[in-house]
Amino acid sequence: MVSAEVLSGTAGLGLASADRQGLAQGIVPTGLGPAASAAARDAFLGGMHTAFVVAGVVAVVVAVLAAVFVRSGGTSAPAAVLEETVEATGGHA
Repeated sequence: MVSAEVLSGTAGLGLASADRQGLAQGIVPTGLGPAASAAARDAFLGGMHTAFVVAGVVAVVVAVLAAVFVRSGGTSAPAAVLEETVEATGGHA
């Protein structure tokens, strides 16, 4: 996502492909003018923003699905557990 945003946001800056790929990793190429440098940083930050928003939405969706579909196993009373254990081990002494 970050890479796609950077590549589309820096298309008109005349950067080499390697510089644009480096910018997708947060490396602003040297030798850019102030306006081009700002545009490159804005493209990177826009890509990071999009990636974090998508990750947040996915996390919320997963949390809601987990809350809906994960059922609690319930707890058993200690006396019931002891009785089941004694019955299960009754013939294995």
